[in-house]
Amino acid sequence: MPGSGTADLILQNGPRFFVDDATEMATFTEAGVIRHDYPGYLATHPVAKEVLHDLATRLARDEYRFTLSVQVRTDPDRMPLDKATVLWPEDVSPYVPIADLVLARQDVSARGQAEYGQALAFNIGRVPPANRPCEESSLARARQVVYAAGAELRHLANGQPVDDPARPRPAVLPEPAPDDTIVQAVIHPAIGVARVGSSDEFFYAPEVPYPDPLPLGTYRDAGLVRVPAGPGHSGGHLRAADDAAQPGRRRPGSDRHGHRHASADDENG
Repeated sequence: MPGSGTADLILQNGPRFFVDDATEMATFTEAGVIRHDYPGYLATHPVAKEVLHDLATRLARDEYRFTLSVQVRTDPDRMPLDKATVLWPEDVSPYVPIADLVLARQDVSARGQAEYGQALAFNIGRVPPANRPCEESSLARARQVVYAAGAELRHLANGQPVDDPARPRPAVLPEPAPDDTIVQAVIHPAIGVARVGSSDEFFYAPEVPYPDPLPLGTYRDAGLVRVPAGPGHSGGHLRAADDAAQPGRRRPGSDRHGHRHASADDENG
């Protein structure tokens, strides 16, 4: 804020801007805001496409660290002020580190983040006098006016105060992506469980815990014990799961063959 010794720091994720001047910035804005065709613009402007990277994706993975550096303009011919896509040569004026800035890992698309951003107002002219933008840059002159007018109109339309929030919004971590890596192949039910009976017939054994009993006569055949049968399932244990991923396995509460575990003598009471 003016007189406070602080400054608005407007970052871009590259050492150069994505357009040269105010005219080109207006063309870019028209393409995206009015014609809703940023991809069409970028398809014909390779420099802008190269410069505009997806910082949001990188912040979702890890914190982001900036080393704030300055270049002193030592060669006006090779370091123009109104051609913002031109890289200033480091062999003529090396970068001088002045500070470190750390952006915490966060989800910039989290609920409420967009509303918080809409309540902010940035302006490259809101800096201490020693850091005021250069008048020779048409982009710098235009951005100061446009940023101020845009923020005032936006806050008025949204019913928000022009003053910025007193404290920053806490960073919201992105939800971890599910890990569906299979770490162990399994067969269910496990091999080694004896399923025996004296009859040549069988009945479907339960696949869920605590099933309801089957009708009378299910477990025996003319006094002989039917063999309990059940399907086998192949699947895999997932790294991030607490249980096995078993295709076709019935979960508790399933009503298919949903009968109670019982011994062969249950029918005789």
